[in-house]
Amino acid sequence: MVLFAISLYVILTSAQNNSYVECFNNKDCLEYHDKWYCYAGKCTDSCPPGYNQKNYGSEPFFTCTCDSDSGFKENGYFPGNWSGVQIPKCACENTYCKVTVYATGLGYTDGLVPNGAPPNCKAKTGEIPTSVLTYFVFYLVIGTMFLFAFLNWRSSSGVIYDFHRYIGLYVLASIAVIVFVQTVYPFTAGFTRSMGFGVIIHNSAEWNLLLRLNFGKTAYFRNCTNMCVMLYYVLLLIAMVVLPLEWLFYVAMIQGGFLDWTLVFFTYIGAARVKNETNNWQHICDHICSNSVTRFGVWFGFASIFHLLTVQVLFIGFALNNPALIGFGSVLLVPTFLSYTFWAYGEDRMSLLCGPGLVMDYTKPKSDSDEFSLAAYTHTTQTVDVLWQAMIGDRAKYFGDRAQYYSDQDKGVAGGNENETAKLIETDTNVIVIDDCENFKFGVQESVWKLSSCCPCPGYWILALIVVTGNATLIIFFPTLIATGDCFEGFEYGAW
Repeated sequence: MVLFAISLYVILTSAQNNSYVECFNNKDCLEYHDKWYCYAGKCTDSCPPGYNQKNYGSEPFFTCTCDSDSGFKENGYFPGNWSGVQIPKCACENTYCKVTVYATGLGYTDGLVPNGAPPNCKAKTGEIPTSVLTYFVFYLVIGTMFLFAFLNWRSSSGVIYDFHRYIGLYVLASIAVIVFVQTVYPFTAGFTRSMGFGVIIHNSAEWNLLLRLNFGKTAYFRNCTNMCVMLYYVLLLIAMVVLPLEWLFYVAMIQGGFLDWTLVFFTYIGAARVKNETNNWQHICDHICSNSVTRFGVWFGFASIFHLLTVQVLFIGFALNNPALIGFGSVLLVPTFLSYTFWAYGEDRMSLLCGPGLVMDYTKPKSDSDEFSLAAYTHTTQTVDVLWQAMIGDRAKYFGDRAQYYSDQDKGVAGGNENETAKLIETDTNVIVIDDCENFKFGVQESVWKLSSCCPCPGYWILALIVVTGNATLIIFFPTLIATGDCFEGFEYGAW
């Protein structure tokens, strides 16, 4: 609910109206528009991002010069002469330069501008902007993500730790990334400190899913996961505050990309350990995903690969300060979570969007003279369904012979044997028995290669860390390989 409130607040907050007006000299601005300075034909009362302001005269008149301390240098001059002053253009001469920009609903924050780029590219005003598509995509993706979140939370069980719950939280946390990325306005910056906060929220939910898949969902590991995620969140929050922005960007790429590479590698790890069942509960695309192994490989594999592609495009867009790449990366979240939702549906055999909370099934009549009847759904872990069965339904008929159990001496954690299932309720036919049909109830930790007994880090985690470190190092130096020039289409040189 906190994540939802933050995201909704940022979406609904209106941007400040700091539009400027045309001018020919400082006197025009002061006399007609109550602003002090004519910057390249636009009235303003402060220098643009990336400039230093120098006051002079009896009135607070000022000139704007490139901020060399932040890495900017003069890159020619604007045509024309305003009040006898030539206005310089500025460009970043380092790999990255730091500017101050405005994030809607959050206030001013620092951001990165790549090599060769001007610091003051501002969305065009007074015309239909080419960035209209970007805003349309922004609201389209946000609306779709809320739909995915609603479906997963509606389908999540009130009794067991199911994958719908994990994916629902994952979707909500990913909304924060889109919101914090798209609310930097009116000036562009490839990566900002406020975006780092969205990345931390997103990756907290991603860690939650990864730890669940690797270690399972026994009470011990659930409690450990909760505390690990909170510790991760606090440590990264401190890093977001104290790290220089360029280092924060590098850390964000490594720890964010590590999770995505790990989930891609887990597709192979998990498929080799899924119990191969030919009974396909997922009726959509049942001819393609004819058993549990292919169902996992297709839906989980598509989701993890799409998400890896998402972060690759987003991080390259951040590095180059390219709005088109950032927007395209955001769109890729839609097929990512569509695939994740299908995978969760195949694991939990439950998908609720509309309809009552009590899940009932229609029983087809044997003849035309018979009437249909409503019967309890044969697989459900919804709290209301369990209560209905306990108080009204025929428990023996629907649940008496459905569960598999450990023997009394086998209670506890099973070492990665996917053919065993959990004892959720004692084997008493007078009580309700709940069938948990998910894979990875005890994770894969016991069966994967680990570095050593002293360092039980899974081998595929180490491989992901090596790959993502090289990947992030390459991306952070992209601006030196692909130098940026003037402002992108839909933006122009501007002042506050």
